[in-house]
Amino acid sequence: MIVLLVEDDPDLRRVLEIVLENHFEVRSCATSGDALRKLRTERVDVLLIDLDLPGASGEALLHTARALPHRLAVVGISGNPARLEANRTLADAVIAKPFPLAAVTAALRRALGCTEASGK
Repeated sequence: MIVLLVEDDPDLRRVLEIVLENHFEVRSCATSGDALRKLRTERVDVLLIDLDLPGASGEALLHTARALPHRLAVVGISGNPARLEANRTLADAVIAKPFPLAAVTAALRRALGCTEASGK
């Protein structure tokens, strides 16, 4: 399974890459614009996105991802509880920062299971 990780904090992005590479094929970027380009040109099974991205927000990318012709699972992460709650129904899973690293892998597996079970 291919995960596209979108996180603007380079340290957190690298830690997540290291952890996730044990379970998934990981591609990563720091901005919504880069993520959108990858979503349009590369196969991605799940999008792991920081909803608090600067510039074009992670929320905007989440809405764009849901409008793509192909279905992909989406997991949102944020340190802002209100932002997580506002996107809970649009994302397959949300995770509050700070989080234990095992929670990310578990959420990605759940989101991928939801996508496969729905046949989308």
